[in-house]
Amino acid sequence: MNTLEVGQTNWQNTFRGIEQLDTSQLEQILREVSQMLVRRKVPALAEREAELLLHINQSALSQAEYQIYQTLYAQLQDEKITTADHQTLLGLLQKMEAKNVTRLANLIELSQIRQVSLDALMKQLGLTSLSAHV
Repeated sequence: MNTLEVGQTNWQNTFRGIEQLDTSQLEQILREVSQMLVRRKVPALAEREAELLLHINQSALSQAEYQIYQTLYAQLQDEKITTADHQTLLGLLQKMEAKNVTRLANLIELSQIRQVSLDALMKQLGLTSLSAHV
């Protein structure tokens, strides 16, 4: 059985040593290197997924803002909204739209990490809409 010591040797020598290993030893090295890669990547990916999920699940508006939005939207529907209130409503709508753009970007990134379509990811997360009103 050959042993492989990687220290100050250059990569060419390392690969020459690997070439001399029998198949079972080479398979063992590949398994160990693969596990090493997973250990290095998974915590970072899991952390990023958690971060994305946190952002995806954040409300676009606070509870108080959403209540104001609902009141102002009802006034708009009834055609009883003042100019000042209309401007407030537009500001809330812009905030919601900006949050939805960010949410979509986070959903897309998460779908890429998980290697699934956006539709499949939304089904996994139980989302029926890209909007994040409250």
